Amino acid sequence: MIQLALPGAHSVKAAAISNDDQLLAVSLGEAQGRPGQLQLLSLQDARSRTIVPQQSRRDDDSGPRAVAPDGVHFVTYDREQGLQLWAVGANTPIIATKALHDPNSLLAFNPSGTLLAAGSCSGSAALQDAQTLRLQYRIRFDGECFAGFTTDGNYLVSRHPQADSLQPTLHPLTFAGVLAETCAKVSANLTNAEWSRFSPGAAPTQTCGG
Repeated sequence: MIQLALPGAHSVKAAAISNDDQLLAVSLGEAQGRPGQLQLLSLQDARSRTIVPQQSRRDDDSGPRAVAPDGVHFVTYDREQGLQLWAVGANTPIIATKALHDPNSLLAFNPSGTLLAAGSCSGSAALQDAQTLRLQYRIRFDGECFAGFTTDGNYLVSRHPQADSLQPTLHPLTFAGVLAETCAKVSANLTNAEWSRFSPGAAPTQTCGG
């Protein structure tokens, strides 16, 4: 077991762990005149990389919400500043947006680190470009809550908020994911005519790969 020691008298305000459970982003409050910090810690060897923002962070709901798989970037949320993308080595956020309206949203990077999803139990998830934080599209799932991504990144996952025993709903994100879902439903390759209705203008592709 690795023990993580906090510097000085800093208190933990918020924390987020990476999808692979290897990295922990921690927001530390001000302590004895020292400004607040953002730290990215390795859960394998307890090494840390520290960011001291140029403007000290207030003790409110601000803090890390998601860690990118590259181990360098993570996002924080603050009621005043909105969603902020940080990189280790920079004392100011790379970019910020106030597009996130629900402070209770779950934030998650997809496995490739190209998308950042924000969703709650409001029935939809917003997928943003992970480098620009610009909205790409939304996925809707009535009556369910956003629950992250599958490990292969082909699907966004939603679950019923009061029925953990039920199977989660998978929403295809990639062309491969759409093909896999179609194959699971029809158990056969689409004919050329069916393919033209499925994806007009695209060259026919073996739906089930065989």
